[in-house]
Amino acid sequence: MTFRKGQSGNPKGRPKGRKTTAQALRERITERAGEVLDTVVDAALAGNLLAAQLLLSRCIPPARGQAVPVELPALAVAGTLTEKADAVLAAVGAGELAADTGAQLLGALGTVAKIRETDELEARIRALEARDAPQP
Repeated sequence: MTFRKGQSGNPKGRPKGRKTTAQALRERITERAGEVLDTVVDAALAGNLLAAQLLLSRCIPPARGQAVPVELPALAVAGTLTEKADAVLAAVGAGELAADTGAQLLGALGTVAKIRETDELEARIRALEARDAPQP
């Protein structure tokens, strides 16, 4: 079944120009938005903490943590990735490193481990292919 250009596939559907329920509600809310805002501001000024939280959350973005440089001499000394992970856990346990920073470092070590694993697998495959390649 094909439709001609400009012909609806559902002729009994919503007429053109008629607003959906959502559009009609948005218009009604928009018309009174100033009054609603004034009411919420008045409630916040009167001590309604929920109204104050609503207003502030819309005006001031939540604070985000700032990354700070971390000195971890134990990581530089540690040899294997496991030793490095143990050094991070020890630093978190001793209170020398924040737990969230420790988690980020462990995640980074996990990524390094995956990269090394991939590199080692590629090297093994190349060695096997070179060994099995026909010699001229």
